[in-house]
Amino acid sequence: DVSFHYTPGAPVLSNVTMSVSSGESVALLGPNGSGKSTLARIICGLLNPVSGEVTLFGRPRTNGSWFRHIGYVMQNPDRQIFAPTVRDECAYGPRNFGIPPERWEDDIARRLHEFGLGGFEGRDPLSLSDGEKRRMNIIGVAAYDPQVLILDEPTNGLDHGNRLILLDRIRSWNAGGRTVIVITHDYEFARAACRRAVLIESGQV
Repeated sequence: DVSFHYTPGAPVLSNVTMSVSSGESVALLGPNGSGKSTLARIICGLLNPVSGEVTLFGRPRTNGSWFRHIGYVMQNPDRQIFAPTVRDECAYGPRNFGIPPERWEDDIARRLHEFGLGGFEGRDPLSLSDGEKRRMNIIGVAAYDPQVLILDEPTNGLDHGNRLILLDRIRSWNAGGRTVIVITHDYEFARAACRRAVLIESGQV
């Protein structure tokens, strides 16, 4: 029963109710401006609903209480770049959460090579192409191993090979019990990656 507006009298979401099970892969579909990205920001705690409630593992959300548990890859990759090098950017999340390096260093190195970014470790992240930034964002968010991953238009800028790599990653995350929500206009990818779809239109399911 979540509702939200940026400007009073202009609702973006109206009484949205949905649930996602642990380990599920769900596509969040709908036209531009329907409220998909706003809903994602509310789920992960970047925005608070005007009314209604969001729960994680059956517990109400409180500000800051679950950032460690949810990873969000934004639609615009530039909006979540903080560090001076690709290596530091990918390590930003796990370092911020105090996770020991032995739990993520090898995984980051492996994923960089897997996604065609091997040798980019010392590059300025802002010098990368949009597709390269998106892959780097995905690697960095996955590095702290959140239980829920929200990917907003993750295939934008990805060629066929990298789309297949991402698809394999999503399936692997699901097999490991991780929950994945994919916001996309790419219906072919949604069908391949997700078992269920939720359609948002005019701020409602």
